[in-house]
Amino acid sequence: MSENITYFRQFTLMSRKEGTTPAEFKAHWSGKHADLAMKIPEFMQYVQRYEQCYPLEGNEFIEFPGGLKCDGLVVMDFKTLADREALLAAPGYMSVLGPDTIQFADPSKNQRVVAQRATFVEQPATQEVYFRQFTFMNRKEGVSPAQYKAHWSGTHATLAKSIPMFTEFVQNYQQCYPLEGDEFVNFPGGLTTDGLVIMEFKSLADREKLVNAPEYLSVLQPDTIQFADLSGIERVMVQRRRYF
Repeated sequence: MSENITYFRQFTLMSRKEGTTPAEFKAHWSGKHADLAMKIPEFMQYVQRYEQCYPLEGNEFIEFPGGLKCDGLVVMDFKTLADREALLAAPGYMSVLGPDTIQFADPSKNQRVVAQRATFVEQPATQEVYFRQFTFMNRKEGVSPAQYKAHWSGTHATLAKSIPMFTEFVQNYQQCYPLEGDEFVNFPGGLTTDGLVIMEFKSLADREKLVNAPEYLSVLQPDTIQFADLSGIERVMVQRRRYF
């Protein structure tokens, strides 16, 4: 299934409360907190997609390029930026979630990033935990932001979906772009990217099979260098749970 509709995606980098273990943080956040959120009418009205991302097993944090790290990453999609603002301003939203958040997280350390998101490969929603790869992309020297996005979202995405192993192993394939008027997707700590690739796999083994497959490299790599700088690509792996 493919939707290829542009939404506005908010990433929230979460930090756990002092004295809270990683296991306690995850248990409260993925259980009680998620349940509370989905009982709020405004949350279900405005949020089109709600996900939580966790460190890989054995890792204490999700670590991004440049030393940026967090205990967990919230992903929420909205149809419009106005819908996002309406949710954040809704009295019922903060009055319910605010008091619960401080039981396991430190809201003063929360950091948000907003981008546009398009989906090219989409499997039916499930709460099964998948492995998500974030790839931070930078455009090739001499390529404008508009040229970069046009090639990446057009020729490149079409090529990727033409590879049988890609559609076999990739459960979800998304691209995130800067907001209109912005040159980059700006993360905290000065981390910037021209675009963020999101690919999801049922297992880490599936990811390894794809990224090492000759047909994957022989088709996509020659095209990637037409618009992106391969030397600037950096990847982050997490576990992801989608609630809706």
